[in-house]
Amino acid sequence: MSHINVARESGAPPAELSLVNIDTANPAASAQFYATALGWEVTYSDDNYGMVQGNGTTIGFGRIEGFQPPSWPDEQDRKSVV
Repeated sequence: MSHINVARESGAPPAELSLVNIDTANPAASAQFYATALGWEVTYSDDNYGMVQGNGTTIGFGRIEGFQPPSWPDEQDRKSVV
């Protein structure tokens, strides 16, 4: 019997999400924003990395030099569809 079948028979999922890492220009600010928005705790924060935890999940924020967030809506992409 495979591990997946055992998990399904016990009602447990075959995998659990424990960490998501997001690129950002400002890890400390991103960590504080998400902690406030989600009601979670900032568990680590410095100039290069920030981390929040809550509900058994962790979100990490890594500083990327020259990071440019996506713009919404993406007008360039929209022009290619029309």
